[in-house]
Amino acid sequence: MPTKLETAVANALTRAQSESGKSKDDVMKMAHSFAGKYLKKNGISATDALHRCEFDACERAYENRSSLVRHYKKDHDGKNPEDEE
Repeated sequence: MPTKLETAVANALTRAQSESGKSKDDVMKMAHSFAGKYLKKNGISATDALHRCEFDACERAYENRSSLVRHYKKDHDGKNPEDEE
């Protein structure tokens, strides 16, 4: 079952692609706009989509997993909170 975020993205892309005569960049801009409206309408915080650091007292969040991994290496001596369980 898709998450709310996956549903928002799929709906946004489908709606954006239904518009004719648009460049790929324009379609992506439209998709971002539609997704934002869908998330807001359905009470979903955009920050829910972020990759968050799971260490206690660390509130860092990143748009992609590779940035989170880099954060672990730099700020937490390469430790991953999943490894400490």
